[in-house]
Amino acid sequence: MHTITDSEKKFWPLHLLLMEISLFIVVIATFYIYQQWFTGPKLPAGLQNENIKAVFLKSRGLVYFGEIEIANKDFLVVKNPYYLKTETSLQEPTPEGENQTKQELKLVPLGGEGLQLHGPERAMYILWDTIAYIENLRKDSPVVKAISEAR
Repeated sequence: MHTITDSEKKFWPLHLLLMEISLFIVVIATFYIYQQWFTGPKLPAGLQNENIKAVFLKSRGLVYFGEIEIANKDFLVVKNPYYLKTETSLQEPTPEGENQTKQELKLVPLGGEGLQLHGPERAMYILWDTIAYIENLRKDSPVVKAISEAR
């Protein structure tokens, strides 16, 4: 059996302190890993409400409107999503005989626009990495009014 010498006794409090610091670091690291991997991302407080949101994607300027929630650490869910569609219509010819076109933006529900061969559900999963930003929409915004009327 090993007996503790006087020189070892002198450094014993230092060894205890190093062990306690190491244990503290392990506990903090475990807590951090648990928070990041198992609880996933959280919406900022300003987005944790029932308002309709606008979800702007990084590519091609796409925007979707709807209620959002977190699916997991990789995906955001947009429930009952809508998007903007440009419709072009011909107008009466001008006195010079030229045809004019008129473009209008139309709010269209995903999965509700005519013939859909794949028949999507009324929920859309979007990768967090593809989202540029998210905005709350006011209850008096034209988009929110149009969605409310469509329901």
